Amino acid sequence: MSRTNREIVQALRGVLAERGVISDSSDLSNRLVLYYANKSRSAVLKSKIEDKRSRVSHFNKQTIPCIPMEKIDINECPCAPPSGCFFYRSVIPIPNPLTRYLEVDNIIGNKNIAFLEWGEFRNKLNSRMNAERTDPYWTIRTMNGKTYLYLYNYPEKFVTVTSVWEDPLEVQLYPDCAGNVDPCKQYLDLEFIIDDAFVPLVIEASYRMLVERVKEGDSTINQKDDTTKQIVPAK
Repeated sequence: MSRTNREIVQALRGVLAERGVISDSSDLSNRLVLYYANKSRSAVLKSKIEDKRSRVSHFNKQTIPCIPMEKIDINECPCAPPSGCFFYRSVIPIPNPLTRYLEVDNIIGNKNIAFLEWGEFRNKLNSRMNAERTDPYWTIRTMNGKTYLYLYNYPEKFVTVTSVWEDPLEVQLYPDCAGNVDPCKQYLDLEFIIDDAFVPLVIEASYRMLVERVKEGDSTINQKDDTTKQIVPAK
C-alpha cells in the first residue's frame, strides 16, 4: 500500500500530539517533519541493505527513466591535454544512491551494463583481454558535492537508472529528457517510497529525532529546517 508524504507527515504529527510532545495547534512545519522522515527512511534502509540477513525489496527502489548523457574526454581537468579516450557523462548530476549498486540500462531496457570502480578503469583500458577493453561499463564519481554517472564503451544519449536512493524526492523531481521539471508536482502529494514493513521503524525513528529537535527549543523551527535540498516548497 503506497503512502504519500502528506500521510507520513500527518502520522508523525499524530504520534507527537498523542505523546504530548506538541499540541494539535503546533506550528511545526511540514517541511521539517518530512525532512526527518526522509532522514529516518535513509537510515532504516541503509541498515537493512548492510545487514546480510535482511532483504530490501523492489518497493524501495525508484527508476530515473531518462538521463541525458554527453561525450567528454576521460581527462576532465581543463588544464590538462586531451587523452583521446572518451566517456559519456550525465548532463545533470544524479541523486545520491544509498548503495553503489545501481541498475543501469538503455531506455528500452535490453542492455545491462557492468559496474566498475573509477580507479579500475586504467587496468581495464590496458587489459590484454579484448573483451575487457571493449565491454561497456558504468561508474559514478562525486566532485564538488555533485555525483555524476559515467558510461564507457556505451555511446548512448539517454540511459535509465534504478536504485535505492538517499532522497526519493530528488528522483521524483528529477528533470525529464529535455531538462524540464513538472511545475505542478507538489512533494507532499508524492509517494513516500518505503516498503510497508519498514513504515513503523521510520515513524519511530523520526519521532525520536523530532523529540530531540523540540527539546532543543529551536525558535526558528519553521525557518531553518534544513530542507534546502527540496526543490518544490511544501503547501
